[in-house]
Amino acid sequence: MRKTLLGLTCLTVISPSVYAFNLAKICESGTYHRISGNIQTKNISETEQEGTILLNLYKVKGFKKKKVASTNGSISGQITNQNGFSITLNHNITLENGLGEVYTHNDQAYVTGVTEFAKDDSGKLLLDPSTNLPTPCGFTVIEQIMDISGSTGLFKNATGKLTAFGTINMCPQNIQNAVDNQFSITGYTCLEN
Repeated sequence: MRKTLLGLTCLTVISPSVYAFNLAKICESGTYHRISGNIQTKNISETEQEGTILLNLYKVKGFKKKKVASTNGSISGQITNQNGFSITLNHNITLENGLGEVYTHNDQAYVTGVTEFAKDDSGKLLLDPSTNLPTPCGFTVIEQIMDISGSTGLFKNATGKLTAFGTINMCPQNIQNAVDNQFSITGYTCLEN
C-alpha cells in the first residue's frame, strides 16, 4: 500500500511538470500562451448572442506564468445547429488594444443543468404540452472551443483550444429585462513567433 501511495504521489507531481515542460509539442509553430477571462452576452434572437469579453493572456515558462496582455472586446455568437441539449455554434471576437480578431468554428456546447423554468406574466409556470412538466429556459452549460483561428493583430494566425463554463437564459419572463448569459473561459493559444 505504501508503494502504491508513493507511486501515485510521484505521478501527481510528475504529470504537471511533464505538461509544463512540453509546451513546444502543443505549439509546434508558435509560442504557447494561457488564456483566462469572462464573457457576458445577451440573446438578440433565438440563434444569436452579442456581448463583451475580458481576456487575459499569459506567457508560460515552466511553472511560471507572466501576464502579457489584458483587454476587453466584443463577441457575437451564432448557433448553427441544435440537437436536444447539444448545441453547435460559431463566434466572432474583436479585441481592443491591437490584439486583433479571433474566430471560432463548430464550438460544442452541452447543457449540464437547469437554473430556471419558464413563467407567464402572472408568474405561473408554463408547462410543456407534451409532458405537462415545467419548461426549462435557464441552463448551466459547458462549451468546448476546439477550432480557434486568429486573423489580425497579435492573434494573426493564432490557434488554440478553450473551455467555457457558464449559464444561459432564454426565459420569456426575462425578455423586458434581459438576463446576461455569463461564462468564464480558460485554455491556451499558440501565437505566431
